[in-house]
Amino acid sequence: MKSRLEEKYKAIELRKKGLSYKDIMREVKVSKSSLSGWFKLVELSPEEEKQLEIRAVQNSGQGRERASISNRKKRIERENIAKLEAQKIFEKYENDPNFILGVGLYWAEGSKRTSVFQFMNSDPQMILFMIYWVKNYLKISQKNTSLRIHTHEDFRPENYEKFWSELTKIPLTQFQKTIYKPNLHGIFKKNPSYKGCARLEVSGGIKILRILLYLKECLENKLKMLY
Repeated sequence: MKSRLEEKYKAIELRKKGLSYKDIMREVKVSKSSLSGWFKLVELSPEEEKQLEIRAVQNSGQGRERASISNRKKRIERENIAKLEAQKIFEKYENDPNFILGVGLYWAEGSKRTSVFQFMNSDPQMILFMIYWVKNYLKISQKNTSLRIHTHEDFRPENYEKFWSELTKIPLTQFQKTIYKPNLHGIFKKNPSYKGCARLEVSGGIKILRILLYLKECLENKLKMLY
């Protein structure tokens, strides 16, 4: 069994070779505080200092690479889980026309490049249907949905938020700040029933978005059989 003094000398020798505390502790089974005490009075030559800096940079790069690999593995694992969940949902409801309609509407009008599931349209019936679809097929409660209205500045006094809240039964407290587009040359309503565009968003973040993207993929694969 090595004496404490032998461990100290070995640790100092390894330190002078540029090894980090973590590397030394793999070779010498002592605590970090013990190493700090041993190294306190150790003087390193300029070359040893340089070697220590080089090792530190190398270890830092290896650490970033390991973290990158770990994050990539976790992302792939999350994507696989979402894919399996989407396949499970699709297999359960693929003969339900309302389910297929919802996936198709998302394919046409839903967000594809954000980090959350969003669906935007000016047709009130389409928004109502997607709220129904999200609740019945994704099992997301209406209290976990929000709306944001997009319209033009000239229509601010018309209070479209009230219209959409009464229609959808989503309280105004679940509305995000309305987006008003500037009117460069003046604007008028071509459609008297126009109440702005409503953007539906559901909680669940990237997980729900991945499921929707894979549901779209399932529908694409099914439709390929037609042509």
